[in-house]
Amino acid sequence: MTVRHVVQHFLMPLRSKHTTQEETVCVVDIFSNIELIARMHKDLYRGLEELQEDWPLVCGVGQLFLAMVRRLHRPRCCMWSIKPRLTNGRMVNGALGQEL
Repeated sequence: MTVRHVVQHFLMPLRSKHTTQEETVCVVDIFSNIELIARMHKDLYRGLEELQEDWPLVCGVGQLFLAMVRRLHRPRCCMWSIKPRLTNGRMVNGALGQEL
């Protein structure tokens, strides 16, 4: 099972079917970081594929990982550390107030 599979087959259906605030909080608690993890996994995979094109000389793996670490320290990526909240019956990002 892939991270993308979890998002598509579990998170998205649960997000669309929750009926109470308690259910919404449970969905957020369980899946709060999964979309960020999926995006970072996809980007890392693509980066590794690009580096592999020069096989057998594979250079730049360390730089790729350093770039991923820097992404985690950018303010817009820090939203994963702040749980979304329920506002007026809608899920919003706790840091940015954006609707999820």
